[in-house]
Amino acid sequence: RFNVTTAAQSITQLSEFLNERWKGVQPVAWGDALRESEFTRWVYQGLCGLEKEHQDEI
Repeated sequence: RFNVTTAAQSITQLSEFLNERWKGVQPVAWGDALRESEFTRWVYQGLCGLEKEHQDEI
């Protein structure tokens, strides 16, 4: 019924989604928006296992 993905595929897909989202936020991120983006990045890295990704991503 549903397509099943592996853990590695899920992490890759989440990382790609966040990288695309960051492309739209980065040019206008400053002040509170920048702090919130950094906090969100920290949460995803720690809780979702994205700390293994490249430094230029996320």
